[in-house]
Amino acid sequence: MLRNRAVLSGLRSGRSGSVASASLWARQLSSSAVRRNEEDILKVSLNDSDLNSVDTKNFFKYTWGRWLVDDEKQRAARETKFSLRGLADVLREKVDYLQKSPSNAELQIKTIAPYHEGKHNKIYRVDLVDGRSYALRIPYSIGFPEYRKARMQSEVATMDFLKKKHNVLMPSVVSWSPTKDNRLQSEYQIMDFVSGDSLMKQWHPGSSDIKAKSSIIKPVVDLFGQIAETKFNKYGSLYFTEDVASEYQSDLPYEGETDPDLVDRYRIGPTVEGRFWKGKTAASAAEFRGPWTSINDYLGDLGNAQIAYVQELLADPSTAENVEFKTDLEKALATFERFARTSQVLFDAEAEELSPEITAPRLHDPDLNPINIIHRTDPVKSYLLDLEGTSIRPFLLHGAPTFVKHKGPKIFKKEDIPDYETLSDADKRAVDHFIVMTQNQFAFEFLLKQTKPELFPAFSPTIKRRQELVQTAHNTLVPSKDYIDLDYDILRLAQEWQFLTLDRPFPVEYTQAQLDAYVQDMDAWSKHVLNNPFLETRGWVPINLFEQLLGEGTLVRKDNGNYEFARPFSV
Repeated sequence: MLRNRAVLSGLRSGRSGSVASASLWARQLSSSAVRRNEEDILKVSLNDSDLNSVDTKNFFKYTWGRWLVDDEKQRAARETKFSLRGLADVLREKVDYLQKSPSNAELQIKTIAPYHEGKHNKIYRVDLVDGRSYALRIPYSIGFPEYRKARMQSEVATMDFLKKKHNVLMPSVVSWSPTKDNRLQSEYQIMDFVSGDSLMKQWHPGSSDIKAKSSIIKPVVDLFGQIAETKFNKYGSLYFTEDVASEYQSDLPYEGETDPDLVDRYRIGPTVEGRFWKGKTAASAAEFRGPWTSINDYLGDLGNAQIAYVQELLADPSTAENVEFKTDLEKALATFERFARTSQVLFDAEAEELSPEITAPRLHDPDLNPINIIHRTDPVKSYLLDLEGTSIRPFLLHGAPTFVKHKGPKIFKKEDIPDYETLSDADKRAVDHFIVMTQNQFAFEFLLKQTKPELFPAFSPTIKRRQELVQTAHNTLVPSKDYIDLDYDILRLAQEWQFLTLDRPFPVEYTQAQLDAYVQDMDAWSKHVLNNPFLETRGWVPINLFEQLLGEGTLVRKDNGNYEFARPFSV
């Protein structure tokens, strides 16, 4: 195996969504709580005749994280300005304030305060005088407006579907707009505010207490099953019928609907999975966004989209001037072409006699994890807060949620490692890490088998191994050196292919020269990963940790405004 020496050192463990990532999210939650200062809260009546006098100060600015590179640019792109008067007007129109307020009273807003900042949105909490509360979600102006529009249209439709069809507990959407052409002058969603602590506050992924961790995983498993309940007719994303192009309106999304309110309410349109929207323009690779009727078409277009992005960059005249960048792009192109060929032999439903239950198109939530769940114990209720980026995938490609997914060696106990006691302290920590990661994914799969046995075959080792390659392809950015991770997964699968007992040859072969070059690239990439502890978050650092590292001199500001580590640091 090419990377045996990396197994115990844990070089790649943080890249698969493990303890490091969960730790950063926990830090962000903690940061959110302590930085909700009094000066960030607007205590004004929005019925005043002149709202221009309201001092919004840092109210719209991004405050709960910093970037090691291009920090000012990154934060500026995440400012969430909106019209306060427009918010008041929409609330007056949409909220039934006369039912809970005196008949002669105007709707009164008590306070508006920043509540949470996520990957794509900022949440404000709006409290009314009569005691009701709403969440105002404003998307950051990052990415293509066309993508933000499709993403919100699909998310609101998917929330509506899961609430009405499967009784999933979620905040009700009071008002929304996927464009800035509205009274708030911003894309927005106004939802009922769901109070309570995020389940993430109780999640300790590095703990060895499997019983305690299972109690946190169980609500996620229940939601996982509810989300995947319906078998759809195509792969893509769900929308309200009026929000898709006419070419998609003739086909029903699923069979057997008897509720007259739902029978013509939804349709399947192009996917809103992020990897299909990463070109130089929103039109880039549009032909590869589906919807699809076969697994091979879906997987083929996942590779085709990445190939199109690289070819687009290679065709740019400025690329030729940067030899290193051009070389990386050429290597990435070869990798994506290898993936495209490999994708077509990964699954053969007829030859493998795969169950229709696991090949069926089912809803997949890429961010299903404790941070997006409010869990109450009296009575037991779990509220799902975020469905952004949800798509309809083949179920066998869903995989375990990122917060429990483990791509490294499966080690269940120390006794599985010969001579554990003679290992170095660093190797012992790596083994202990792999043990708790193995426990986390095992607990998820065990609980899923208890609640959804018909879906459990999708987690067989042979299917899971192939699904991991697809997930790596989804995680591979262009341009970046992430293609090295994808090549590693293709190489590893090529070496293991004969043991998967699949009656077809692996379509990719590597020459010795290619392998030698790859080993050099991997060694350099592994060193880069080790020296960049925030690679998993693309250089984002929670504000409290950032200020701590800056204050103690571990992190220093360079003349160009970027930041670098003055001494080694690990998350």
